Amino acid sequence: MLSAKHRRFAEEYVVDLSGPKAAIRAGFSARSARQRAYRLLRNPEVTDLINDLLRDRTKRVQAEADQVVRELMDLAFADARDVVEFIRVACPACYPDSEAAHRAPREDCEECFGEGLGSVEIRDTRTLVGGARRLFDGVKQTKEGLEVKLRDRTKALELLGRHLGMWSDKLELKRPKVMVKDWTGRKRVVRFTGENDE
Repeated sequence: MLSAKHRRFAEEYVVDLSGPKAAIRAGFSARSARQRAYRLLRNPEVTDLINDLLRDRTKRVQAEADQVVRELMDLAFADARDVVEFIRVACPACYPDSEAAHRAPREDCEECFGEGLGSVEIRDTRTLVGGARRLFDGVKQTKEGLEVKLRDRTKALELLGRHLGMWSDKLELKRPKVMVKDWTGRKRVVRFTGENDE
């Protein structure tokens, strides 16, 4: 049965994996912390508890990492049209009634020539779900009107690609193999230089 101090040592040890620091934080003397940690880390009950705590932490961290990856995927593959969309609607001359704003432009309209009027439609942010919810970063009032702010999908794709190991930031340069011959006739020497010297 572990004492409260030994249990505290195990809990403190998994914080930074430093035996002496864990011993001090658990209440042992600073002068004997190194020796105390050495003995405690040889105690099977203490090491079993440390291993259990590390396993639990790994599960928690993995769950958090999985959640971060899911969030990145939602953001990276979100469609901005689920947040804001540019649409063409009928001009007032297309249809004389009041429903013109909700109908498609008429191709034979003499005013807009079937082009209609451009309109920006912002979705009700209370109804955004999934990737659209993560993509939306707020609305700003400007002199020209509302500005919808969206999160950076490119950055999310880059982080996701790094996580999946799709590219490397390291540039590897290899020296070419060079064959050197002695043409003086004295002795034929062949040397190879490069990574795979023989």
